[in-house]
Amino acid sequence: VFVPVVLLIAAGTLLVGLLQDASLSDPLSRAVAVLVIACPCALGLATPTAVMVGVGRGASLGVVIKGVHVLETTRRVDTIVLDKTGTLTEGRMVVVADRIGDAAGDATGGAPPAAARRSAAIAAVIAAEAASEHPIARAIARDLAQRHDGLPPATLADFEALPGLGIRATVEVDGVLLEVLVGRPSLLAEPGHALDVALEGERDTHEAQGRTVIAAAVGPAGAAVTLVVALSDAIKPTSREAVAAFHALGLRTVLLTGDQERTAQAVATELGIERVVAGVLPDGKDAVIQQLQAEGRTVAMVGDGINDAPALARADLGIAMGTGTDVAIEAGDVTLMSGDPRAAADAIALSRRTLSTIRSNLVWAFGYNTLAIPLAAVGLLNPMVAAAAMGFSSVFVVTNSLRLRDFRGARAIAATPRQKVERTAIRLAMAAGIVAVVLVGAMFQQSLLPGRTIDMALTADGIIPASVELVPGEKVTFVLAADVRTSFHLVDVVDLAMMRADAAGGVAMDHGRDTVGTVVPAGTTVRLTWTVPDNRDAVRRLLIHDEARDTVAELAPVPSEPVTSPEGRDR
Repeated sequence: VFVPVVLLIAAGTLLVGLLQDASLSDPLSRAVAVLVIACPCALGLATPTAVMVGVGRGASLGVVIKGVHVLETTRRVDTIVLDKTGTLTEGRMVVVADRIGDAAGDATGGAPPAAARRSAAIAAVIAAEAASEHPIARAIARDLAQRHDGLPPATLADFEALPGLGIRATVEVDGVLLEVLVGRPSLLAEPGHALDVALEGERDTHEAQGRTVIAAAVGPAGAAVTLVVALSDAIKPTSREAVAAFHALGLRTVLLTGDQERTAQAVATELGIERVVAGVLPDGKDAVIQQLQAEGRTVAMVGDGINDAPALARADLGIAMGTGTDVAIEAGDVTLMSGDPRAAADAIALSRRTLSTIRSNLVWAFGYNTLAIPLAAVGLLNPMVAAAAMGFSSVFVVTNSLRLRDFRGARAIAATPRQKVERTAIRLAMAAGIVAVVLVGAMFQQSLLPGRTIDMALTADGIIPASVELVPGEKVTFVLAADVRTSFHLVDVVDLAMMRADAAGGVAMDHGRDTVGTVVPAGTTVRLTWTVPDNRDAVRRLLIHDEARDTVAELAPVPSEPVTSPEGRDR
């Protein structure tokens, strides 16, 4: 649409000019100026240059943006959902405490389980958890074996994984087959196992401290040995800064985790996260994202695990930690090469700034064309100035896009006072350069604009009018017409007398290179713009000379604007 419209405007400018003026030069100049100033270079560079610089800057910061659509999505994101394990925490679970309770069958008698039963229960739990691929199970198997010595040998006889809940297994210890349940505390309630008061208190204490509590029961219902294991996953040192950065971007933060409510709430309180969704099964994270979207929110999801992949794909913006699984990375729209959660804030901030740069480029390109095309169409913009302005517009768009290289993000070290001064000085220098270019261009254009129009006819009866009133220092445009080919000159009276004397002696009349003048073909209108000297005596010494007929007209300096006719031309 843009190019056809510009061509129509240029053609219309030429046609209207020809209808108003018999001369071809001025309408053609206006039409060419329209075509030159409307060259869509800046428009074509506005988006790709900003995207190229923004994506490149993101790559240098360890943020891989997979598509341009991500930029538009980040503008609308108002909620960010954060996975806990591996995203806000180190993702390495460590057992910090374990405690064995009384067997259900011995609770009334008050006798604690025998040491052998305790050791057998722990050995069975270690053997069962060693068969699981879950990181919590592996941490329990590793750390319990280190925390307890002299355990009997245990052999796994049967194993069943319960997704989102835990495991069920059969383990042989000292020739005895033991049923083992390990997982969420709620898993033990179904078959009739129960934690005693001491273990419940232990569980509450650890969960209040943000730790993950796993319960286990070894043996038949009603006579099983129960125990709880508390694990800690250290919060990353930069997680609090990341959450603060999300809030600074105007995002609502949501913690999404499979941990118990009290554990998740403790972590959220420490980090300043606004909302907690806890106890979510692996296949339930996708449903949480859908629920938020149904509430009218545009959701970004940050995660790293296999169970995060559906939620990353479902979210309006999926951000995968590069330290996570390949499945999560493939599902995300943005990949963070580091495990620093602040990189997620950088990804959103950089995407928004890139989009803002694209918009400012397009506003400049469209605004420049919207303003400049009418100026060119009415003759207020010379083609030379139009060409320079077109080039400057492209340079401006590229320079504006290159400013994205200065993006620092939440992970950047605070600038020193000297660096701040240097950046301010560079910005001021760039602004001053832009202003200087605009002013020089405006002054040059002003020098090319026509002045007060004066019609001059070079005829056999002489130059009409025979006397022209001029204000010293003003700019005038002579509109020249002749019935034969001739030359129009503004010449000093003494020089003209000398040229006439030479012509009488047979020497051809020569006005010299420094004389203001132009050739006027027969039947063609020619325009000549001239700035009148400031000195009134210098004006009086000048004559208008028609070389073909050797006729002259006088110039008369006046103190103010001469009287003009109703048509606006000098009488």
